[in-house]
Amino acid sequence: MIASYSQTASSMNIKKTISFTKKIFTLLVILGLASSTLVHAQKGSLELLGNVKQSGKGLEGAEISIMKGNEQVDNILSGNGGKFIINLDLDAVFTLVFSKAGCVTKSIVFDTRVPEPVKNQLLSNRKFGIELFKVPDGVEQPKELSKPVAKWSWNDAYDDFDYDLEYSNARKQENEVVKKQLEEQAIVQEKQKKDSLAKARLDSINQAKADEQARLAELAAKKAEEAKQKKIEEERLAALSAAKKHEEDSLRAAQLKADAIERARLAALEKARQDSIAKANALADQLAREQAAEQKRLAALEKARQDSIAKADAAAKEQLAALEKARQDSIAKADAAAKAAEAARLAALEKEKKDSLAKAKAEEERLAKEQAKEQARLAALEKARQDSIAKADAAAKAAEEARLAALEKERKDSLAKAKAEEERLAREQAKEQARLAALEKAKQDSIAKVDAAAKAAEAARLAALEKARQDSIAKADAAAKAAEATRLAALEKARQDSIAKADAAAKVAEAARLAALEKARKDSVAKAEAEAKEQEKLRLAALEKARQDSIAQAKILAEKKAKEEAAERARLAALEKERQDSLAKAQALAAAEAKRKAQEEAEAQRLRDIEAQKQALAKNNEQNDKKQNTATLPVFVDKDYAEGLTEETLDESNRKIYRTIIKKSNTTDVFSKVVYNWGGVYFFKNTTSMSESNYNNELRRYKEQLGK
Repeated sequence: MIASYSQTASSMNIKKTISFTKKIFTLLVILGLASSTLVHAQKGSLELLGNVKQSGKGLEGAEISIMKGNEQVDNILSGNGGKFIINLDLDAVFTLVFSKAGCVTKSIVFDTRVPEPVKNQLLSNRKFGIELFKVPDGVEQPKELSKPVAKWSWNDAYDDFDYDLEYSNARKQENEVVKKQLEEQAIVQEKQKKDSLAKARLDSINQAKADEQARLAELAAKKAEEAKQKKIEEERLAALSAAKKHEEDSLRAAQLKADAIERARLAALEKARQDSIAKANALADQLAREQAAEQKRLAALEKARQDSIAKADAAAKEQLAALEKARQDSIAKADAAAKAAEAARLAALEKEKKDSLAKAKAEEERLAKEQAKEQARLAALEKARQDSIAKADAAAKAAEEARLAALEKERKDSLAKAKAEEERLAREQAKEQARLAALEKAKQDSIAKVDAAAKAAEAARLAALEKARQDSIAKADAAAKAAEATRLAALEKARQDSIAKADAAAKVAEAARLAALEKARKDSVAKAEAEAKEQEKLRLAALEKARQDSIAQAKILAEKKAKEEAAERARLAALEKERQDSLAKAQALAAAEAKRKAQEEAEAQRLRDIEAQKQALAKNNEQNDKKQNTATLPVFVDKDYAEGLTEETLDESNRKIYRTIIKKSNTTDVFSKVVYNWGGVYFFKNTTSMSESNYNNELRRYKEQLGK
């Protein structure tokens, strides 16, 4: 049943969740962990953060199947503490199925269909938990649990995802009833199991006692055989343990060596990347300093130009003022002289003005040439910088891709190695089980053989004892009869001699005989009982030793299993630590990449500002060129060209002209592309200016007509 459904206030802040999800998604892409359910950067997704529990504790290794409709798109396992992270595409319906051996199976439905404005957003921090309680052995999954325990969908009222509270409460009540029923079944099953084990133990003890009644004669041989088998088993286990330790030491040494090599390789890659970044940053700094110096020089040149123009204008104004004063002073004296002077003045003024304008134009042309050269130099520097950055980025990207590929290969190799090791251990365990089964069979066969021999020997011994007893009785009877005959004869004679004396002697002799017979019988019985007690004592001692040996062997096996489980847990913990370290490293790389992108964006903005300034500086030249373009097109001599299509390139001091002549029987059209050194580009058909798109379209149409 669902243990908790929680939504924090931060989950309502879409901007924060988008930023966090982008970071997580970037990290997952770097690690190569994005499954079929993970989305691309251009699509929206829903991130789920959850954990699987059992009895309030995190359940590690629970299987989570991600179904999209009836198709399984991914399958993952819960990690340490039962935690997991899943990203689901938007505009789909997913079913998450949680299961683990010995536990119930539960599912949750996520309807990720959202309104159109949200479809390209990344929604994160959706937290929830689910509990899987145990199922008694032999009990099938109750049909009440086949329904999803919760249904999540978009809630327009909250402008976020939410679950159906009424539906979840109904499922919770059903699950509580089922859980209580299963717990009661488990209690009954456990009691039955304990009663069955107790009965089996009692039956086993009784059977052992009954079986051991027939093994009195062969206990020593059995003990020797068991000691021999135990010694063989101990030697085998010692050899297996030594081989396993050697293998583990070899694997550990190989892993340590591989880890050292990988650390050295990663350090070298990181150094190369850092050196490349440092080199690119140094180049960028150099370019920035050069551009700043260049901007400063251009500003000085512009100031000098403006000062020159201002100075020329001031000189002209001062001269005009002086001339105007002289003209006013001489008006009254002589109009003719004034006119002559005025004419001379105006001629001089015109000449000075022309000289000043020529000088200013020459200065402008010089500045334009300097600016064009500077533009070319800056373009070359920018290209060099871009090439360097591209080269550094390509190198860093290639190194990173190689590193990620190596990590992925190492991860796959590690998994394959772990799988191979598990398969090898499984094979060895199967072999060991088969060997133990064979040993147990041999042991049972040996015991059966010993028991049969013991029974046969015991039967023979009892038969011999019985024969000896019968022979002794017969012999005693014969002797008794002989003695009795003698005695009777003597008695008869004595009786005849002296009845009174014979009667007394007969009584004494009979009493002695009876006492001797009784003593012999009691001695025989006591001896047999003593022998039987000694044999029983030896048998029970042997049984107790065998039981203690069996307990000790079981304890050794349990300790071995516990050590193997502890080693496996340590291995899994090491793998988890490696995964966490890799995740942390990827986060650091993502942060560094974000910082680098921010720096690149700042640099790009700075370059855009520089370009805007350069465009502003070139605007006047561009305007002048636009006015002169038509007039300054090179002379075209039609007779110099044959019919058809002719392409040529004309190089001039401040520009390059790409000219295409299309000559037919009665018409000739000239297409010109004029590229100035300062960056301006203009397009003409004959002498008419046109846009680039019209130029390209019309030229392409002409070429198609000519089959070019």
